[in-house]
Amino acid sequence: MLDYVNCRRVSVTDRLRFLKRYLDGMRRPAEDFITVWRELASISDRERKVDERQQRLLKKYGRF
Repeated sequence: MLDYVNCRRVSVTDRLRFLKRYLDGMRRPAEDFITVWRELASISDRERKVDERQQRLLKKYGRF
């Protein structure tokens, strides 16, 4: 499981810069970053909800 507290060391601005440079390196248009950014946010939110659910079950039952 990911520890989201440690991920806060990388700012949103840093992540956006990385994404733009990555897309540039992949020769995708700069305008694509908004679409990709939203897709990544959606995936991240889903994974975070799964991690939170697993933590609750682990705390309650000792397993998930």
